[in-house]
Amino acid sequence: MRSRTSSYLQIFFFICVFISGCEKNISPTFQQNQVGGYGLIVIEKGTIPFTFDSRVQMEITPDIKYSFEVTKDAILISPNEGLKIGTEIVIKINQLDEEITLKEIVRTPCLTYLADITSNAEIWSTCGGGSFQMSQTSGRVVDYAVSNNGDWIVYAVENSESGTDIWKMGRMGENSVVLLPCGKKVCDQLAINSQGSHVAFRSFDGEEKINLFQIENRNLILVERGKASNVDFSPDDKMFRYFENTSGYLRIIDLENMKLIASQKTDSDLIGNWKKDSEGFMFGQYNNWGGIAVIDLKEKNMIENSESLILDGAESSIYLYEPNYSINGEFIALARTGFNANRKQIFELDRNGNVINEITNNFQYSHSMISWNSIEDLLVFQRFAHTSSDAAPEIWVWEKSDNSLRLIDENAAHGEWVY
Repeated sequence: MRSRTSSYLQIFFFICVFISGCEKNISPTFQQNQVGGYGLIVIEKGTIPFTFDSRVQMEITPDIKYSFEVTKDAILISPNEGLKIGTEIVIKINQLDEEITLKEIVRTPCLTYLADITSNAEIWSTCGGGSFQMSQTSGRVVDYAVSNNGDWIVYAVENSESGTDIWKMGRMGENSVVLLPCGKKVCDQLAINSQGSHVAFRSFDGEEKINLFQIENRNLILVERGKASNVDFSPDDKMFRYFENTSGYLRIIDLENMKLIASQKTDSDLIGNWKKDSEGFMFGQYNNWGGIAVIDLKEKNMIENSESLILDGAESSIYLYEPNYSINGEFIALARTGFNANRKQIFELDRNGNVINEITNNFQYSHSMISWNSIEDLLVFQRFAHTSSDAAPEIWVWEKSDNSLRLIDENAAHGEWVY
């Protein structure tokens, strides 16, 4: 069925004509690279032709809700909403009598996935046309992850010592490098932050560990000894989380001071995505109602470190998994009903639990790994047939505008958007 440029914002040209000298207060305008429709916009300090600090002021058009932070290396802009594809974003940065205007175009997301998973696993991508191969490992890719803003891809590759090494590349497969050789250890369950500065992962060499790797100083931090899954970073890069399978708790770590700030009882297939403003996420929690196991849908508020009930499992005949936020307060989730307990379908619901749309309704298949693109008009998912003993997973996309389903690739898994 096949026919994720540098990711940081880079300034290409700054020309000062010395015929009459360069005036300090001139406000140059730079044409910059495209940006993703989701996650951090990272502006490196070295690309701005004047010195600035926490006193810097910013104006963005069109008018969007956002926050920003000045670090020692960059200005980090965190939009609280998805950015419309093709929109020109004008960022005006000023401090005292100095000013710079940056112009960005919100790029079209690409879709990545693992292809030929049973024989020659590599990372492939499609950006609306045909698909192309991004990794070149002779079929040795075992896992990968994409940063929230789509700037970076990190992936695990089998090595000659029966372990897996961690590699990193740009969103289109460029500048591929070995980031962390793992030797005889298996390193997987990967995540990389939007700045491309930290990688979280699980390692296994007889003992399982959850680790954080700081790329610049090559500092490897042991976070916890345990079995990790569902590893990811918050959209603002300030937190990362992982599910520790033995204890059954989702851990949330403050990245700045490496402290545990929340621990939430849940299960690996009940964990939902982050809110775009990083203030919380949805999750499911098993409950016992009159001797019957039900799933309550809840929301975690990271600002108040509190949780609230969205849907009471005792009042619903639908069991919900992997809840994902949608526009206008709605959400999508995997769902199972009736006697088809192991064959999850995809539903679109409102916050009262009312079904807006049954995206899939084919109980020959079970569905998983659902994910919106940045403007939520395309939904990628994985499905697996229960009717054949030699079946392999497939990657599909649902197009909301006409309620159509499209096969992307067979014998493929782990579809992710590169914003």
